[in-house]
Amino acid sequence: MNISELQFMSRFPWSKKTKEFVSTLNTSVEEIINNKEIMDLASKRLVEIIKKGFFERQQDGFKEILVYIATTILAKVINDNYLFMRVAVTYQKIAEKELAKEKVGSLLDLAKSTFEINAKLSSEIIGGVLFEFEISFFDYLRASRRISGKKWLLINRPLKSGFVLLQKNDFVRLVSELVKNKIYSILLESVEIPKTQIIEKYVNPIESVLTQIVKRHTMRELGRVKVDLFPPCMKTLLSQVKKGENISHFLRFSLTTFLLNIGLSVDKILDLWRNAPDFDEDIARYQVEHIAGLKGSGTKYKTPSCKAIRTYGGCPDSDVCKNINNPLQFYFRNLKKKRREKIERER
Repeated sequence: MNISELQFMSRFPWSKKTKEFVSTLNTSVEEIINNKEIMDLASKRLVEIIKKGFFERQQDGFKEILVYIATTILAKVINDNYLFMRVAVTYQKIAEKELAKEKVGSLLDLAKSTFEINAKLSSEIIGGVLFEFEISFFDYLRASRRISGKKWLLINRPLKSGFVLLQKNDFVRLVSELVKNKIYSILLESVEIPKTQIIEKYVNPIESVLTQIVKRHTMRELGRVKVDLFPPCMKTLLSQVKKGENISHFLRFSLTTFLLNIGLSVDKILDLWRNAPDFDEDIARYQVEHIAGLKGSGTKYKTPSCKAIRTYGGCPDSDVCKNINNPLQFYFRNLKKKRREKIERER
């Protein structure tokens, strides 16, 4: 194993190649847990991930691989969904930068071996644009389903014999999404890791930081908006977001349009979205302001219908929503009813 190979694996610790290398080491979980230097670095990394959503890789390739393993061990012991997604998103962002540095052949090999996708190199030129990659439409849909933006819709992509044509930067973005999904799945895997005194020494301070961050986010108020008047779908989405759970882009859009249309400010909505593990201030602000009609075309978007929200799995099918076609209809009907009851009481 030469240094360049080790450095490559440390840049992509989630890859199949790195996994195969680790399996040859015969290093047990107990040995990693008892390695103070590695555990100290992993503990520091998790705190950085929670607070900043970023970390600096170790220059020593072998050490970086062990720190990655120790980081997943500590996260598994803590067993918090917000933390899982935060870790997955952070590694995704770093992976995207590293993947962009790879030549197309190396990038393709890495993606195919790790994620078993049906993809190949391309030299197709359409409208003067070179498309370096082709990926089967099935794998494209699987990888892109949580990526927002009109350009990611299949109808907006050039197709060739059942394959979607992609430029390198879009292929990199797609593979980084698979990295996020893979790491999140790894963290969800049930593995028995005894919570020894050594483990607790590292876990307790991390849990304390995690609790502070989550509490800070969930304590944010929604101002004068009456949450008790929300329809069941919006109550559920709001609860999920406050817990740091990851919801689809369509449901994020639905909740954002709903909150804007009942009078919540852009800043208040941004405060809410800070709970999301993949929150990015600049991107989120642009998206919310665009939906509010403050950017782009100047059109303020309407809240999707109940039928559309149901299609995307966001409707709990509550009996209280009979004869309701839109979440806004439910909210303003309840608001009007409450105001009427208040007037009756004050007479």
